[in-house]
Amino acid sequence: MKSKITSNLFTNGGEFILKDSQEEYVGWYNIDGEENIFTEKTFLNEKSLLLLPIDLKQTVYEKNVKADISKIKSQKDVKSYFPILTEENIEQGFIERFFVKKNNVENILLKEVDKETYFSIKNEEGFYLDSLYTIYEIVWWIGKISEIECVNRNKEQINKQPILNVLLIDLNEFYTGR
Repeated sequence: MKSKITSNLFTNGGEFILKDSQEEYVGWYNIDGEENIFTEKTFLNEKSLLLLPIDLKQTVYEKNVKADISKIKSQKDVKSYFPILTEENIEQGFIERFFVKKNNVENILLKEVDKETYFSIKNEEGFYLDSLYTIYEIVWWIGKISEIECVNRNKEQINKQPILNVLLIDLNEFYTGR
């Protein structure tokens, strides 16, 4: 049995927060038949916002980490990947390379990953603990130009994201000359 809808209630603060922003709410509110609390004297479909009891307020850290922790059991570990050149890469003269760095590890934990893993983390799809990673993407030259030019272009790519110096030491890695 649904409880009664209650309208025209007012709070001076200390009772509720806006669910999305976690800001304390002062003003008119109403309670629907299922005990949900909303802003406004009466519920307005386009205007009323959901309120929560103030004791449910979380810091930004708690909000992000608790959301991530609740998903841990179903998430995968990020696996290292070593690029395999295709005929298309050789024809283009470059490959795209993708990297992730785990932020909660004191020493640099940087891995090269495949394209699918990179975009899953970038798009926050939830297969990985996305908020713990910083992502990097570069174009790595392998041919179509001289070996010296490849080395110089690859050095430019690393200079844009110096953390990659840790992994990318051989600047003519995969050079085909074609």
